[in-house]
Parts: sequence; structure tokens; C-alpha cells
Amino acid sequence: MNEPQSDPLPILTIAGTDPSGGAGIQADLKTFAAHGCYGTSVVTALVAQNTQGVQDIHAPPPDFVAHQIQCVLDDIPPRAIKTGMLTDEATLRAVLKTLKEFYVGDKAMPPLVVDPVMVSTSGHSLLDSSANALIKEELVPLAAMITPNVPEAELLLGLEPGSVDNLEAMLGAAEGISKLGLRATLVKGGHCKLSTRDVLALAKTRGPDTLYVRWDAGCGPDQPAILRLEHAKTMEEEEVVVDVLHLQDPKVDGVATVTLFVRPRLETTSTHGTGCTLSAALACAFAQGLNPFDATVQATRYSHQAIATAPHIGKGHGPLNHGHSVLARIIPQPTPANPYPFVSALINSCPQLWQDYVNHPFVTQLAAGTLPAENFVHYLKQDYIYLKHYARAHGLLAAKSTTFTGAGAAATIVLHIVRESQMHVEYCGKWGVTPGELETTPELPATAAYARYIMDVGYQGDDFILIIAVASCLLGYAEVGKRLLAAGANTEGNPYKRWIEDYGGIEFQEATRRGIDVMEQRAAQDPPSAHRFAQLQDVWERCVRLEIGFWDMGLKI
Repeated sequence: MNEPQSDPLPILTIAGTDPSGGAGIQADLKTFAAHGCYGTSVVTALVAQNTQGVQDIHAPPPDFVAHQIQCVLDDIPPRAIKTGMLTDEATLRAVLKTLKEFYVGDKAMPPLVVDPVMVSTSGHSLLDSSANALIKEELVPLAAMITPNVPEAELLLGLEPGSVDNLEAMLGAAEGISKLGLRATLVKGGHCKLSTRDVLALAKTRGPDTLYVRWDAGCGPDQPAILRLEHAKTMEEEEVVVDVLHLQDPKVDGVATVTLFVRPRLETTSTHGTGCTLSAALACAFAQGLNPFDATVQATRYSHQAIATAPHIGKGHGPLNHGHSVLARIIPQPTPANPYPFVSALINSCPQLWQDYVNHPFVTQLAAGTLPAENFVHYLKQDYIYLKHYARAHGLLAAKSTTFTGAGAAATIVLHIVRESQMHVEYCGKWGVTPGELETTPELPATAAYARYIMDVGYQGDDFILIIAVASCLLGYAEVGKRLLAAGANTEGNPYKRWIEDYGGIEFQEATRRGIDVMEQRAAQDPPSAHRFAQLQDVWERCVRLEIGFWDMGLKI
């Protein structure tokens, strides 16, 4: 017997229209549907606009706006409300009066998200100046959250246009707006040109106790170097968009937490209706019972992906892809900001483990040249043993491959490992280790455990499972090599200079890129279900742990 489905949560949008479908109530209703919610709408303005701009606005009588709201509230009480374009003071007063008269006594108003639509993307004024004071004095205090962009924040605070042009000023604006009587203020930073360096500098001066930085995939200091495109700017120079969330402590006046939501800036003209979409997504999150922080996490992620996967529609600023979340995809589609979504998802499924792996004390001592020689020799001997198992695993991968291309690629890797083993013997010789010693060195438990696990996974699973099992070694060593080489650790005085250059060099990095491409192609050809990805993630996590154990072994003699 099928389980009964719960009814979708009703949400009300009070906003203007967009006949081109990208903004206003059209964008809101699409966003509600994408989140599994039931959208109701009240039209405050009939707007003649398209992707090239606003042409004309016709405002229905305020009494008619109020009548629309009353009809919805009487029949389908919303679990959240969002306001967008409110046109003029008379319309705003009608909205306020209707809401306040309906929600009285024990009838609490549901979370209200206020998108203070004042200026369109094309620069057209969408609100009479006489309504600005009313928004601050009466609408804002009712809101669970307000979502101004930078120009709107300047208008709300009476600041000079263009004065909020840096991250410090954005924080000040968020704090100033919160003082209007809000618990949650989200100042959107799309208009402010910022880089990762700006964020890191502010975080350093503020400290983690007063400022929390949430980096999205594709940017930030913890972004894997191996996933950074070769033509990309340095991490510090990368352009980012920062949204500032100011949360007032509900129990202690004057105490607040500030979070920076940082994501890569996308080179796109598909930005029509971004504010509408974000505020609508926030309303969905509030209706689902999320707190302001978690609601912002969910809504900013949704809207960013909607921009990243936007279709090319219209001659101007095109619409977003509101339906991207409707497709049952565990792994998002590749975008310029996240070209390797599958590998990124694997790494981000256990981010702390990955950092423990690539920043292991063994690695930091290699970088500094302070690793005792006897520990390095101890590691080299076990690494030689592991290479044999690594070759066997790729031989098994060739046997499990269902195409000549896959079998040939695996066989090529086996031959490469054989050549690498010969170079390994030569390299060990420079450290005083003879070929005979390499062949007679006992296999330690850390090496055996790792090798046995990979082979067991390979025998029991399919070829993709085995690809994931061997990937942690490939990706981890490439990450370490690339980071250390970029940091200049390969100095003449560092005894481990050649090791760093081997793994950070072009040949190994190109091999890693080919491996990443194979994984991305497999994930694209056969998108994993939630259950399948959980299997792959489990293998990945176990192998990362075993890699950490291998580094640990290198430090213990």
C-alpha cells in the first residue's frame, strides 16, 4: 500500500508580473513549484517588461490588491509570504492593512520575506520614493528576513549611491538595516566587485568569533588545487559574489552573528529575476521550518545553480533555470564555476578527511624538508610494495572494463606504473636502498590493509567502484604535489625536491586530469542515484582514511 503523500505547503507571493516569465510572480511561482510548494499569488502591478528592461507599469487599484490578498488568506492560509514589487505608497498601505487585520490576536503571521524591489536590473525605478519610509517603518518590522541588493540597501539607509562598494561597507549596511527592527538581514552582493583576497582579508581582521565565512564549491582556500582550471586566476584573485547575512540574537540585544556566503562570480547575462528567485526560495525554506541560517544556505545554493545552468533566452538579461532542482540529480550539471561536479562532490562528502589527508604532518614535513631521512626511506619501501598492488588493481580494472577504450586505458596505466616502479628503484638507490632491499622488505599492516581493500572492492564491485577506489591515491598525490610546487617547496635545499616535482609536475598532473575526466564522463553517462552515490562515497571515504593511515605509517618506525 502506498504511503499517503503530504499536501504541498502553500506560499503567497505579493508582487508584480513579468510577461517574459523570468521575474516577478512568474519567477516566484516557478521557484515554489521547484521546491514542492503550492504557490498562490497577488498581483500588485502589471509590468510591461522583457529581458531588455521595463517598458511600462500599470498598478491596479489598491482596494483590488487588498481583495486579492483577502481571498487567498480566507481560503488557503500560507505557510510563508514574500513581498516583491509593491509599486507605490497606496498599494503598500493596502498590503499592510490587510495583513495586519488578518493576523491579529492568536493568529500569528507566517514568516514574511521582504524583497524590497526598488530598482530593476536595467535601472528602472519600481517603487515611488514616498513608499520608502513606509517600508522601513511598517513593513520591515513584520519581516522574518529582508533581502536588499546593494543599491536597495543604500536607498533604505539613505546612503549615497555607490557608497557601498566594498565588503566592510556591506557589513555596515547589513548591520544598519537590522537596526530597523529585523532579526535577519541578507544583503546581496552581486553589484559589488570582490575577490577571494577581500574575503580573506576581512576574515583575518574580524576573526572567527564575530564572522563566519561559508565558501561555496568552486572557490575559497580549501578548494582542491587539482579541480582548478589551468587558465583560472590564482585563488586570491578569483572574483566572487558575497551575500552578507546579519542575524540578531533574539535573546540579547546588540549581539549578532554575521555570515558571508561566498560563491564564484559567474560570467553570464542570465540574471533576470535573481532577487525574486532568491527571496521566493527563502520563503519556501521558511515554510519548510528552516531557521534563517539554514534557509539562506538552501536558497543561495538553489539560486546560484539556477544562474549557473540558465538557458540562453531573450536578447538582454536572460532568465534563470528555475527547474534545475526538479530533475532527480544527485550530482549537479557541470558549470564554468564547477566543471568537475562529481569529483567535487566526492571530496566534499568528507571535507575534513580530505584536508587531513592532503595536509598531513608527513606532507608538511616534506614541504619544509624536515622529515627525517629514515622515515622517508621507510615510506619509500612500503610505497614500492603498494605500487605492485596498484598495478594489479588496474589490471583487474582492464579485465572488468566493458569497452576497448576502458580496457586500453587501464592497460596503459599498468604499463605506466611499471615504468614508475623502475624510476622508483632508481630513486630509492639515491637514498641508499638497493633493489634487493625493496624486494625483501616486509609488507606492513597499513600497506596490506590498503591494498587488500582495493582488491576486495575490485573483485566484488563493478569497474566504476574500482575506479573510485584507486582515485584517492591519484588525486591526493596530485593535490599535494601541485600545492607544494605552487608554494615553492621545491627549493634546492629541500632533500625532497624531486618527489615534490614528480607529483607536482606536468606529466603526473596531466595523468590526474585524465583520471578526473574519466570519472566525470562515467558520472555523466550514468548519473548515480542516491543509493549508488552513497556506495561510491563510502569507498572513497574508506580509501582516503587508508591513505591517511599510509602517511601515519611513514612517520612511525
